[in-house]
Amino acid sequence: MDIGFYLINADHSDKTTKIIETINDMVSEHPYDNIILFNNQYNRVDTNKKFPIIHLNQAKYFKGILIVFDIKSAMITKNFPANKKQFLYVDEIYWNTTEPTPFLFWKSILDSENIDSIAKTEKISDLLEICWKPPVAKMQTINSRELYDIISKI
Repeated sequence: MDIGFYLINADHSDKTTKIIETINDMVSEHPYDNIILFNNQYNRVDTNKKFPIIHLNQAKYFKGILIVFDIKSAMITKNFPANKKQFLYVDEIYWNTTEPTPFLFWKSILDSENIDSIAKTEKISDLLEICWKPPVAKMQTINSRELYDIISKI
């Protein structure tokens, strides 16, 4: 399976650390899969990195499954032509915490045929289902086993 993680900035935040741990675990559990990180700025010191890093621009030509973790990434990747499927991990209610943004902007991302969402909580899942389309799964914390199970169901 070809799996790409799209992460604009890899810093030492808790969220990024969890994503990097998930990618490393997924590579360890599935050594024959092609697992890649698409990144622009890798500002981390990792001695145990088990995956290749390719520039963000190459993600549009990636023919596998692409996983994004924020709304900015989803906005950029939503029309990439080569991706088999995209998943957006929704861990916060974006439309409630940012500047007022037109409904059509959120609709173009969260109701897109190219992107399926994975909700962090039941509350986020319910809101996504009411406002747009229901998420394909709920995942409290980002982890390799649950994530792999979700994407392997397609």
